[in-house]
Amino acid sequence: MRARTMRVTDVKLLRLIADQADRMRLKCVPVVTYANEFAVPTVLGMLRPMVLLPVALTTGLTPEDFAAIIRHELAHIRRYDLWMNLLQRVIESLLFFHPAAWFISRRLSAEREVCCDDLVVSSGCKPMDYAGALLRMAELCASSRKPVALALAAASDRTPLLERRIERL
Repeated sequence: MRARTMRVTDVKLLRLIADQADRMRLKCVPVVTYANEFAVPTVLGMLRPMVLLPVALTTGLTPEDFAAIIRHELAHIRRYDLWMNLLQRVIESLLFFHPAAWFISRRLSAEREVCCDDLVVSSGCKPMDYAGALLRMAELCASSRKPVALALAAASDRTPLLERRIERL
């Protein structure tokens, strides 16, 4: 995956990313790349995490929106969500036959996103500004060629996760 991505090389963006990593109190700044294969920002890699951004975000976000989105992804790294996600998938595999396991798994995934939203807000981002950044990011990702509904809506019964997150903020 690392070979098929384009590293962020813009000095201003790299400085902004380093500043956001500082605000999230990360020990080191992860690699941030652009990837055509992803419709939404994603963190990959458990030992050497990297942030993958959809190419659509390169021009469509203001620096403040970009900072908020990056800060959310860095929050996943700070919280070790990739390790928890691995554990969650192992448990899903072992209990694939039990409906409660799938229900709990969906709830855990949604709560992980909410916890990262809380970290973004507690690190100094205003809730309304962050909600607007999430909305603009969703619009940009939806206008790209990839279907974003599955990724952003990690659905519950009726209300998509993104909508609940924005209402909550």
